[in-house]
Amino acid sequence: MAAMENNQSTTNTNETTQETKIEVPPGHKLFSYFFKETTLKDEEGKEIGKAKGQPEVKVVVKVPSIQEVIDFLASADDTKEAKVRDLIMDQIYDALFLAGRAQINEFKDGDVKKEFKASDMDMSRLTLQVIAETPKGQRGAWAPNEQDMKDFNELYTQVLVHQVSYDPKKTKTHTDHWKNGLTKVKTNKAVVGKLAEFLTLFAANVEEEDLKEVDQTYNWLVTRANKYLNAQEKDFLQAL
Repeated sequence: MAAMENNQSTTNTNETTQETKIEVPPGHKLFSYFFKETTLKDEEGKEIGKAKGQPEVKVVVKVPSIQEVIDFLASADDTKEAKVRDLIMDQIYDALFLAGRAQINEFKDGDVKKEFKASDMDMSRLTLQVIAETPKGQRGAWAPNEQDMKDFNELYTQVLVHQVSYDPKKTKTHTDHWKNGLTKVKTNKAVVGKLAEFLTLFAANVEEEDLKEVDQTYNWLVTRANKYLNAQEKDFLQAL
């Protein structure tokens, strides 16, 4: 997973990021690469331990200017720049495709038997303007896989039980709901609201470096909790 940081200076005197002291010249971006803890297994597939991920790596990369992007998009078919133009367009097509997939996932909401039709697609949401105005973590159709959720639940349990001293059995109930994406309690706003509070409690007590390793899953759960909390009763009735 890579996180992009703004190349603007944190002070008025130089182009240096305050935390890492890495020079970020104009026309460049600072990328941070994080490494998850790896589960070690024996020949029979049984878990035998954990290998902590290596420290974060920060890399300064030269990026094209807006004018350069415009020039690439205007390039003729018979030029080498056309390859870059096609790359940019492929990214746009992918963004539109993922926005559509996100609508499908939202419609089905874990119900594999619920059939989505082309007429159900809200085409007004499949525009670059709408996608750009959507918070970055909510634009695509990303959802945690089994390993992502396992990593999150292990860290969540460690923080709640060992740092917050919360009841282990109740914590297990939480992780069961995380695993199901809150779908079993989505219509119970009191329960969803309480679980959302525990997500906040978790984030307030977990080490920053550890949170970075599961931040996608954490943000996915927060987004789902907010979605169910903000849903109107008629939205649930229409889904039945």
